Amino acid sequence: MTAIRLLNNEAELRISYFYAKPFYMNFGFVFTLAFGLPIVATSFVLGNIYLSAGILLVWIALLYLILSVKKRKIKQAKEVYQFGSEEMIYFQGLSYNYGMKINGAPQPVINLNKNGELIQIKSFSRRVIAAFDAPVQKAYVLDKYPDIILPEKLFSMILNPRTEKTREINI
Repeated sequence: MTAIRLLNNEAELRISYFYAKPFYMNFGFVFTLAFGLPIVATSFVLGNIYLSAGILLVWIALLYLILSVKKRKIKQAKEVYQFGSEEMIYFQGLSYNYGMKINGAPQPVINLNKNGELIQIKSFSRRVIAAFDAPVQKAYVLDKYPDIILPEKLFSMILNPRTEKTREINI
């Protein structure tokens, strides 16, 4: 029998923060805004009303799909936190996927061991890497969602790390 954990505001905020992408990293949303909005505006100016209304409806549906996928993932993660079982995960190391690069840097791959099974998590996000880098920690898992693993360290991390800015003044 699995213990049921209450989803308080702090846990809910941390799960949302963990799965939320920064605006500039959400390619589908930015792409849809950058190209969809001008196409819709141009169709209203140059085209007929029926074509413009159709393009507008397709654009709204595409935005809805992009945003609903993220919300569904966060909802599933909250369910894993509430009803999932606790298992131990072991950090095996960090490797790199040289097939995927951003600004010349390869994609980090987190290697975990859970019940003798090797799990690889590929992410460019520093908060994901920081959440899984403890040598041994508990994680919440649920068989219903095998792709979601919530590490215990997630609930003790600093939510929005401030980067110290240095300003130099020459006199």
